[in-house]
Amino acid sequence: MLVARRKPKADKRAARSATSHRKRRFRLPSISFPDLTFTRAHALRSIFAIAWVAGAASILAGWTWGVPRLREYAAAELEPTHIEIRLIDAPAWLFGATLAIDRIKAAVAHNVGLDPFDREGLLAAGRALEATGWFQSVDSVKRASPGIVEVRGSYVEPFTTIVDDSVGHLVTESGNLLPMNYPQGARLKLPAITNPRFAQPAEVGARWDGTDVAAGLRLVKLLEGRPWTHQIAEVDVSSYADDETLWLVTDKGGRILWGRAPGDERGREVPASQKLSYLDFLYKDFKRVDRDLKELVLMPDYVYAPR
Repeated sequence: MLVARRKPKADKRAARSATSHRKRRFRLPSISFPDLTFTRAHALRSIFAIAWVAGAASILAGWTWGVPRLREYAAAELEPTHIEIRLIDAPAWLFGATLAIDRIKAAVAHNVGLDPFDREGLLAAGRALEATGWFQSVDSVKRASPGIVEVRGSYVEPFTTIVDDSVGHLVTESGNLLPMNYPQGARLKLPAITNPRFAQPAEVGARWDGTDVAAGLRLVKLLEGRPWTHQIAEVDVSSYADDETLWLVTDKGGRILWGRAPGDERGREVPASQKLSYLDFLYKDFKRVDRDLKELVLMPDYVYAPR
């Protein structure tokens, strides 16, 4: 007869310990997973990133495709005669000199071209403007729009003319040649200088040679703004090489011996201020600085008419 015997407690504990050990030996390691919760903030950031990339791609594609076609369209729509050229802050005298304006605008129109994106054309126009002789400096040439070009610069200031070979050449106050001529006898606001010793300079912008011209320019400057200046047609420098004297020629052909240039008076010759007072008196009393006579002399301390 078989009898079941109860295992001792010590044996039971040993069995449980072995079983527990086997279970621990084959337990899988634990794996931690990131929090994959998809919040609204995540969604907005994702949508924004996608939109930004798509927008950048669209702009790049539009620029690559559109700019050449925009240039072609703008050039096709414009013609040289349709380009408006604006002279910004130009001096008032320029708008009375049609020939000067025409040359300035032609220098721009012949260089800028029809392409509104052509920077080289604007640079070429600037160089052409400097070569016209009408600018001390060209500050900028830029497009305000495809059909409008703006020019900014510092302009030279015309002063009077010097007559050489029956042609009046426009010059600055310093005697620098400008690119504009007048027929002999053409009247400007100031008297012309006539009979210079040397011919005109070879290049526009160069100064006219000769101390006679320099003396004549000083006298013309002194006569500027007088109430009777319009009656003086010429400052004749033909005798300057012989005795350093200058003559005034009136609009009626009268000749007035002025004498030496202002500030160069010597001996008993009266100063320029006294000569001006003589002419002021004659104009006030006789309405003519030459008194309708053929010749007057201003050099001594009285005015006389040679016989």
